[in-house]
Amino acid sequence: MKSKSTESKNPLTGNFSYLSPDDRARIILKEYGKVISKVYDAREQIRKVEDFLTEKIRKKSHVIFVGAGSSGRR
Repeated sequence: MKSKSTESKNPLTGNFSYLSPDDRARIILKEYGKVISKVYDAREQIRKVEDFLTEKIRKKSHVIFVGAGSSGRR
């Protein structure tokens, strides 16, 4: 599996606390745009996972989700 760099620092937010509200909003929206683009690009894979899980749930199989997600990082 290819290594992901999800824990690296974002150079755009290094001095985030010192930016104006408009600059902070611009950065946040730009970063959200990147996420939306990636999710859009992955829509076929997301659909396949959704179909797989739907089938398992309909068959009364156990489905266990494990992971921290972004809310688990600080």
